[in-house]
Parts: sequence; structure tokens; C-alpha cells
Amino acid sequence: MTCRYVADIGGTHVRFALFDGEKNQFYWKDKVRNFSTFEAALAHWRKTYNLPAPQEMVIAITGWEESPGLWHSQWGVKDPEYWVLNLNDLRQNLPKKTKIDIVNDLAAAAYALPHLDPDRDCAWIHRGAPMLDAPSCVLSIGTGVGISYGRWHGDGENRHWHVQENFGGHTVPSFPGDAQMQKICEALWRRLEGEDLIYERLLGGAGLPLICEVLRGRAPGDIKEACQDTEITEIYARFLGQLIHNIAVYAHAFGGIYLAGGFLDVLVQNGGWKPDLVRAAMIRGNVPVVRKAFENLPLARVVKPDLTLFGAARKL
Repeated sequence: MTCRYVADIGGTHVRFALFDGEKNQFYWKDKVRNFSTFEAALAHWRKTYNLPAPQEMVIAITGWEESPGLWHSQWGVKDPEYWVLNLNDLRQNLPKKTKIDIVNDLAAAAYALPHLDPDRDCAWIHRGAPMLDAPSCVLSIGTGVGISYGRWHGDGENRHWHVQENFGGHTVPSFPGDAQMQKICEALWRRLEGEDLIYERLLGGAGLPLICEVLRGRAPGDIKEACQDTEITEIYARFLGQLIHNIAVYAHAFGGIYLAGGFLDVLVQNGGWKPDLVRAAMIRGNVPVVRKAFENLPLARVVKPDLTLFGAARKL
């Protein structure tokens, strides 16, 4: 049997598993900051379970390819740090014939979409009716904000699921149309002193405390305190609904929007998740056909654990 590894380097955690064709085994997760390099984390996991060297490996990474074979992965929010993933260095401790594939973490998540069980793996906000042949989208809210699209291409034997990642989390918020949202945007613009205000700053792991700072004049004691402030979480929901509206329009992603990411889990666990308000803020459009498309748009929160690892395994 082929030995296959899957790995997910996120903004907070690194995860590994051995994929046996049906499920992930020897799952392991730890904080990225506990290891100086990806290679150190990989070696620790292999030693923990006494695993053989892989013949194939897919690494999903929150980061970018600076040059061929050289990737940077950012982790942390307030004081971000980086892992540098060099394919040449990685191969030194693996068999020469090991096949290594590095993909964007959100692209990996999008590879999972056709394989999700809609009843078991999704908490539906609105089942809706997907538009025929339209792209679907994964929107991940974690330490940062990431977006990736997937859609079917071709016919017959040539039909395949095509994935396209993008920089959608770096979209600049459009005019909020809401006095409180406008106040928050203006306050954050002033604070950033020349840097762009992007949705990642509003909706990522540091976003809710920032909104709380602007409206309450102080940072919350902890994330639970922010989640229990109804006004704060309702404004957060409206910003999220606005982003969903924009990404659906820009890419015609009316096949479905699938929300994922660790920070959404935090909101759910602490009572700060407002799915109905998110959907209400998403449904906009003066033209009847556009509004109807949004009313029919499937919207779900993915509850399948480790979606990115699951999607990375689909690439093997």
C-alpha cells in the first residue's frame, strides 16, 4: 500500500495525517509556534507514531510561493512570524522518489466540496437551490480570511472539479450603508495609518476585538466577552454578509457558499454566531433576477473536522 501523508499549515496550528485511501490515520495537531520549521514538526509527528517515509505527500499551506520551490507561511496575528518551506531542504530527509505537492490551504478545502455529505458535514443556514454549473465557494474565517472557488468542467470522461484560489480576503470593504459599520471602517482606517483596511482585518481572528475596541472604547477581556455583546456580534455578522454578497457577485458563485474556519467555531461555541443575520445582510440587489439568485443561494457552515486535510487527501 502506498504511504501517503497530508499536512495542513494554518495560521495557528499545523496538522498531519496519514491517508490510507478511505480515511486519515495517525492524526496529530500542534501549535505552529512550538516548532522552528515545518521539517521539525514533520519529524516530531513521524517519530511520535514511528511512521515510514512517505511515497506521496500533499502540503496545504497558508502562505505564498515566493519563487519556484520556496514557500512562506505566515502565522500569528499581532506579531506575525513565518516558516520558510524549501522543497530542496524538505527532500533531503525523504526518499528521492517521494512525490510532493504544495497547494494553497483554501484550494485544498475547495477540493473537498464535491465529497462532502450535505446532511452530515454541513450545518445549513439555507439549503436553497444551486444555480446550474455555477461555481461554489469556500470562505474560511480563521486567523485570517481565505476564499477559494470550485466548479465542474468538461463532459463525460473529461469532467473534472477545477479549483481556483484567490486573494478575496484582501478585498477592501465596499460602502457599508450602515452608520455603525461606517464608523468602524473610518476608525480603523485612521488607526492603520496608510495601510489598507481589508476584510481580513475585520473578520479574521483579531476582527471582533477590534470592532469592540471602536464601539466600546476598550478591548474585550476575552473573546467570550466580545461574543456575548449582541451589538458587536450583529455588526460582525453584517460585515460577513456583505463579504459573502461581494464574492458571490464577483465570481457568480451561486452554486453555494460554504463557510469554514476555526474562528467560526469560536463564535458558535461562545454564542456569537448569527447565521440568520449573515444571510439577511447577504441578500441585496435592486434587479429582481439578482435578488432571486441570492434568495436561492445555498449557504452552509461546514462542520466536518479538518476540512483542509480532507481536501488535501482528495488531491492524492
